[in-house]
Amino acid sequence: MKFTVKLLTCFTVSCLLAASFSLAEARKPQSESTKTLPVNKPAAAKTLPEGFNTMKQWPVKSAETSGTLIFSDSPETVKQDGILYSDVVEGKSRILYYHLNGTTEDKKVVVILENMSADDSFVAITRGGIGGPSEDYLDVGKATQTEYFQAPKLDKIYLAARGKRILDSRMSATVVAPGKLVYGVFDFTTKVRSRFRCDAAGHGGSADLCQQGTSFAS
Repeated sequence: MKFTVKLLTCFTVSCLLAASFSLAEARKPQSESTKTLPVNKPAAAKTLPEGFNTMKQWPVKSAETSGTLIFSDSPETVKQDGILYSDVVEGKSRILYYHLNGTTEDKKVVVILENMSADDSFVAITRGGIGGPSEDYLDVGKATQTEYFQAPKLDKIYLAARGKRILDSRMSATVVAPGKLVYGVFDFTTKVRSRFRCDAAGHGGSADLCQQGTSFAS
């Protein structure tokens, strides 16, 4: 019995001492109970050896080599006969036409070249492709791009002074039925000021009069 009392007394004293220690620690100022950890300073930047540079400035020059873009796409849907687009260029150029027959009649879509100078000249065709006519627009685009990138062209179109010619003979032979699309891209170079015109016409219109190798009056 006496041993049990002594054991309980020792346990009670130990609990009181532990509680007293915890209370004393809680009452200590922050500076006494918390140790400040050392802060690592960032390493000083290394100095590169003399004459050593990680990057060099290179002189830059810009040059425009793409030429002029003739874009016949407005209106994209052809509602009537007439001139769809017309522009005058000289030098390196590209013509892109993209038209859908939105009428109820067969049409032809042609690109006409006109020499605006008083001298005979040539138009050099360096690359080109035609797709359609078809109601499958993706197929038309694929056919045009396949021909365009397949191989460069080395065609020359003779243009008499003030004369007019068709860009590609396939245009005058292609009938675009209602609801079908035609799409073409051609790169060319002219030595004189020349007008490029994209026309839409039915049978008997300017598309039928414009044959490869001939000129016609407006």
